[in-house]
Amino acid sequence: MLFAAIGIAISGVARTSAAPATAPAKWKDVDVAEFERLIKAGGHVLLDVRTPREFERGHIAGAVNIDVRADDFDDRIDRLDRGRVLLVYCRSGERSARACDRLVEKGFTKVFNLEGGIIAWEDAGKEVVGGQP
Repeated sequence: MLFAAIGIAISGVARTSAAPATAPAKWKDVDVAEFERLIKAGGHVLLDVRTPREFERGHIAGAVNIDVRADDFDDRIDRLDRGRVLLVYCRSGERSARACDRLVEKGFTKVFNLEGGIIAWEDAGKEVVGGQP
């Protein structure tokens, strides 16, 4: 038993020491309250990665629409300031998670994804603009 415990402790040390000194940048999921706080803080780009048609039906005020499925997605995100905070959302959080992965791959370091997307935003009673009255 004692040898097994020592073996586990040693293997744990070996895994830890083999890890890179700095982890690669990663985006972060945030809930509606945190997403709203980040919007109010300013200094961000609010990025809606749904289709233009979905965007027209209703979006968070101030959002820029860059469809993650569009052929020009990479070209359009390349024009964004890599020093800015990026607040990203879609309908439910799945496409925006893919967009966040892509943004991090392209060198963006301050990327936040709205958990549950605009559905969660609306369910929380938050305002959207555009769309049908």
